[in-house]
Amino acid sequence: MNDWSLDDLDYLIILAIGDKGSESSKIHKIVLVLSKLLNIQTDTEAYQGYSEAVAERLHSRSKLPFFVKVNRMYKLTEQGKELYYKLLEQLSTKNREDVVKVLDTLHKMSNENLIALTYFLYPETTEKSTIKEKGKKNFKVQRKGNEVTIEIL
Repeated sequence: MNDWSLDDLDYLIILAIGDKGSESSKIHKIVLVLSKLLNIQTDTEAYQGYSEAVAERLHSRSKLPFFVKVNRMYKLTEQGKELYYKLLEQLSTKNREDVVKVLDTLHKMSNENLIALTYFLYPETTEKSTIKEKGKKNFKVQRKGNEVTIEIL
């Protein structure tokens, strides 16, 4: 592509922004969920569905070739969309179509459901949370060891 040095967190952010764009709070939660589901170790630390590392990357001027902030939304540039579709293609060729489907579902989920899912995957974040109502869950999650299964109801 270019000489941009991107790491796993950058790729997760690009996937979280998606081809239609997303607000910052949704990007944070999608990155946290994807990193857990894909078992990708990043320097993200979940705190009430928020990650300081994700915030720093979103505000970094060095990533501007891939996404821009328009009002409250982050949107992929043409170069960002190109990379986004390449990442989806790579996931599909690695027999990870399930991840592509989950990503699509995450983009469609309400913030309340994303919060509930984040709290389920990162139970330690609920202890510090000031949010008492976690929203109505329209999904069922099961965890067996390191495997997580999400069933959309």
